[in-house]
Amino acid sequence: MQLHLVLKTLMLGPTLQEILQAITAFREAPEIKINTLGTDLGLLHDDHRRFADPVTSTENELADVASALTTTKARLSTTELRLKTLEAKVNDAENRSHQNNICLIGLPEHLQGNYMVTFLESWLRTERAPVWPSAFFALERAHWVPMRPLPPGAPPGAPLRLVVTRLLY
Repeated sequence: MQLHLVLKTLMLGPTLQEILQAITAFREAPEIKINTLGTDLGLLHDDHRRFADPVTSTENELADVASALTTTKARLSTTELRLKTLEAKVNDAENRSHQNNICLIGLPEHLQGNYMVTFLESWLRTERAPVWPSAFFALERAHWVPMRPLPPGAPPGAPLRLVVTRLLY
């Protein structure tokens, strides 16, 4: 035994048993690392699964929003086109409504009495027969349009005003 101790002290290197222990530890180290990596991968997989569902849900919602946006853009362009068409129709109707207006200039003030429409209908039928060609014509409204303000109770020689009337036929 002393010889063994002497030899051991003389040998500077590791013993056979230490070498075997080192080999065993070396073989077991990759298994431990692989097991650790497997556990880490399992945790990553769980994290991925936990985040994958909300991401998929968000992607689906974004796809729905994109689809709705496309539909809304198409409806907007259709609505804008329809609006332009309706604006053109309103302008046309307004212009046509003004075409039926007649302006009479030179009627003396206070000649019409209380009702301008009644006065103009009788005046146009009696005095201006060519202007009133048919019984289907009627006056919708008639009113004085001041070219400049007149004081109340202006004398008969006061400046003349326009009479605007709308003719229905």
